[in-house]
Amino acid sequence: MNAQTSPINDFDFESDIANVGFDLSSLQKAEPLKTAEEIKQEWLSQRRGKFTASEFHRLMTCLTKSNLPVGAMTYATEKAVELLTADPLPNTNFVSRDMQWGLDHELDAIAAFEQKTGLAVSHTGVNQSLIMKGDSIGGTPDGLINQNSAVEIKCPNSTTHLKYFGIRSAETLKTIAPNYYWQIQGLLHITGRDHWYFISYDPRYTDVNLRLYWVKILPNEQDIDLLSQRLQMGIEYRDEILKHTL
Repeated sequence: MNAQTSPINDFDFESDIANVGFDLSSLQKAEPLKTAEEIKQEWLSQRRGKFTASEFHRLMTCLTKSNLPVGAMTYATEKAVELLTADPLPNTNFVSRDMQWGLDHELDAIAAFEQKTGLAVSHTGVNQSLIMKGDSIGGTPDGLINQNSAVEIKCPNSTTHLKYFGIRSAETLKTIAPNYYWQIQGLLHITGRDHWYFISYDPRYTDVNLRLYWVKILPNEQDIDLLSQRLQMGIEYRDEILKHTL
């Protein structure tokens, strides 16, 4: 059969379907898929001017002080500046070798965790979402488990990974990696979930039993109350700057 007589080439989809009685007028065109860069920029835009969990530790220095420490005031000032400018958020375009390693292996870490525990982790990778508590506080879990748990994934260098084996509870996480402690306590506060899994993964270890480590982190209500106070102080400091600038 030559090309001129081919029924495939003679077929006009829309007109022929209409002739046999199908109405295509109600069909909607599919939304185009977003690129990874578009997803990143949308996520960054949502964070502008907001206090987010990965930086909560900047509010939590000098815990005996009743007012904001200098570092916390600097952080709150940065949030005000983000709302006053159109520049990209600081440090969002720089990706170090270690950071890229983490990005490249995060989903592998989740897969290994799921295989070891039998738990299913959703909303991972590009499907992560910024979860807000009010208008100014938010955080992005690395993955969610059912309705009561979630995960924080780290794929550090091999020396740091081995150090994380010393983390046995929220208390030891606070000592060994306080920045991640306040991040997880903040995420527990934002999401209202019962517990969080801190997961470290390094596939470079020859012993497969050393490649994955995880520990369940429970909320510390006293520290969450303190964090909530500092967040409120940070918001008020940011808003005071905006009030006298706008």
